[in-house]
Amino acid sequence: MRMLTTLAVLLASTTLASAASNESFIVQAGSNNHAIAGQTGGNNNQGTVQLGRGNSAVTAQSGASKKTNESGVLQVGVQNGAVALQTGGNNTQTTVQGGVRNFAVTSQKGNEGKGIKPNDSTTAQFGAFNGSIVNQKDGNNKQTTLQVGGSNFAATSQDNASKGKNNTSSTTQLGAFNSALVGQTGGNNNQNTLSVGVGNFAATSQTGGTGRKNESSTLQFGGFNRSIVGQVGGGNDQGTLQFGNGNLSLIGQTNGSWFASNSALTTQFGFGNRAVTLQSAQSPLFSVNNNASTFQVGKKNSAITLQDGTGILASNDSVVAQFGDKNSALVSQQNGRNGQATIQFGDRNSAVTLQKTASAAGVNAAATVQAGSKNRALTSQLAANPLAGVNGSLIAQFGNGNTAIASQTGLQPMIGANTQATVQVGQGNFAVTAQNSATVSNTSVTAQFGSHNVAFTSQH
Repeated sequence: MRMLTTLAVLLASTTLASAASNESFIVQAGSNNHAIAGQTGGNNNQGTVQLGRGNSAVTAQSGASKKTNESGVLQVGVQNGAVALQTGGNNTQTTVQGGVRNFAVTSQKGNEGKGIKPNDSTTAQFGAFNGSIVNQKDGNNKQTTLQVGGSNFAATSQDNASKGKNNTSSTTQLGAFNSALVGQTGGNNNQNTLSVGVGNFAATSQTGGTGRKNESSTLQFGGFNRSIVGQVGGGNDQGTLQFGNGNLSLIGQTNGSWFASNSALTTQFGFGNRAVTLQSAQSPLFSVNNNASTFQVGKKNSAITLQDGTGILASNDSVVAQFGDKNSALVSQQNGRNGQATIQFGDRNSAVTLQKTASAAGVNAAATVQAGSKNRALTSQLAANPLAGVNGSLIAQFGNGNTAIASQTGLQPMIGANTQATVQVGQGNFAVTAQNSATVSNTSVTAQFGSHNVAFTSQH
């Protein structure tokens, strides 16, 4: 009782000392507690501590001038809920919950000009069935969510960062059936999601300006994980790492250039993995960088990589490596110089590589290596440039009943070459090579080792 009196005296004295302030401090111990604090017009400060069962806390703060709105909520117990709404100041909010069925909503709008910075929110939840929703607006925005337990949910939305151009979000989930959704716009954007458990889902969407950056890293450990990432307008960089069964990763990156780049790395270990990577760098000023690497270990993996762009300084690079059975890889690369390698180990693998270039110095290079039986490899290359066009392809297959089809076209009559090498080791293999050009040199080598192999070569 004496302590509470002291606290009251302290709060009263600080309030008198600073006319700009609103301050509130609430401590509750017990069960079925409720706390509502509404503050307006001052700089606003608020702290709520609840210990017990079935606690709820609502904090609303408004209109702060010359920065500050601050709120801290700590809840320990069962079925806690906390809502904190802050507007007009620079805003900082921390919510910590320990128990079962915790729920936290934090909404922040701020600004107060000049170098801007904060909107800042940290949410930590311990227990099961936790949910956290955070919305941050006109500050530079930063958010961290940590959830430990099962069936956790976290949604983070950040907006409109400017000046120093930040948006930063980190979500860590430990448990089962976790989901995390993050949407960031207007800043340079930076996002990191880590999910450990089973059946996790993570979606990250970032939009920024061409002042470079957009970064996303997703790590998932468990089974049936899903990760979807879409990035637009920055330099774009993404890495997804998944361990477990039935993982899916979809990455789409678009860039408005400033000398472009898109880079994506997906690594999956498990069964039935799927990975799709879409990258585009739209000109102004010749764009195209695009790099993609997909690595899968397991069975029934599929990888689709599509890279685009027009450009002189160009590049499109892709590496797909798959280990297991019934893997499929489709790679399509357009207006860069294009380089591709697909390596597959197992049976009944399929690899399709399509490359096209029409840049000032056109080059295509593709290598497909398959080890196993009944594998299929199709490589199609097109170079249409009057100054330089070079198509080069290697298909190497080891096993029985493999099929290799290579198609190369060089459309211009001045400089260029089609070069194709197919190596097959085993029995009952089939190889088709078709080369077409207008006075461009065609070169083809087919080497088959074994019995009952068939090779067909057409040059025109």
